Amino acid sequence: MRRCIFCGRTEAEFIDGNKWTEEHIIPESLGNETLKIYDVCKKCNSGLGTYVDKYFVDHMLVKIIRQDLGLKGQSGEVPNAFKEGRDKDGHLIRVDMNYKPHIVQYVEQNENKIKFVASSIEEAKKMAYKKLKRMNMTDEQIESEFKKIPNIKNAEYQPEIGYDITVEFNRFYMEALKIAYEYAIYKLGDIYLEDVTAKKIKEYLYRAIRGEMKEECEECPNVCVAPEFIGKMLSQAKGINCHMLFMHPDAKNKLIVQVMLFLNPIFSFSVCISENASQYKMAKELPVEIVDIKYERK
Repeated sequence: MRRCIFCGRTEAEFIDGNKWTEEHIIPESLGNETLKIYDVCKKCNSGLGTYVDKYFVDHMLVKIIRQDLGLKGQSGEVPNAFKEGRDKDGHLIRVDMNYKPHIVQYVEQNENKIKFVASSIEEAKKMAYKKLKRMNMTDEQIESEFKKIPNIKNAEYQPEIGYDITVEFNRFYMEALKIAYEYAIYKLGDIYLEDVTAKKIKEYLYRAIRGEMKEECEECPNVCVAPEFIGKMLSQAKGINCHMLFMHPDAKNKLIVQVMLFLNPIFSFSVCISENASQYKMAKELPVEIVDIKYERK
């Protein structure tokens, strides 16, 4: 009987409009249009997008690649990886798709002095007017205060913009775990769901799907960064726009999936999907999946 590979429900057990959906093993916003499975219900698929995929695909390091390749997200827009940063004083700076910075207006008050910062004199005056109105000043008083201000000149501002690229590795590992788990089912079939390791992975991911780890991601099991030799190999593959998934047994008879996103060592992980590789015939065939990235770079 067909069951969701995460919640375990059958179609007869679906409620509130739940139904079967198309699940991209590698997120569609990373350029995957072909590698899919269909045994995920709508509710679990939504949870995957919110609590598993989103952190990874929207991380700045990933968005830089997506922006360069023109990979659109769920909104249908190519992300702007440098959209928001902060100057050396901590003030918010926005950057458009042409890399032109725009300061976000703000007010600073120090004793009896008020400083208004905006992109133009007109914007600064509007801010000042609203501020003084809230201080119960009349229009005449406000105009009088404006006249006391020395001649205002536009100043050219070229901020040094800083960005936060902190990586929560367990969140990255969770994405790799999800990809490897779904790929294992894609290649090995439903028999894999009876594997002891598969059940542990399923339980971990299902807890994530329900939002139980959204505040602080727990240590992700069975995942580590890819071995050094894979990193060295991938460093020679610059300019090749694809993802690669590679399933193989290791020296201890564990079944491993190598997840290599963008063929980039930074986004390459080793995931143990079974403690007993010899029980799977597919493991002996060493399946390799090359997923072409559908991009719209101009």
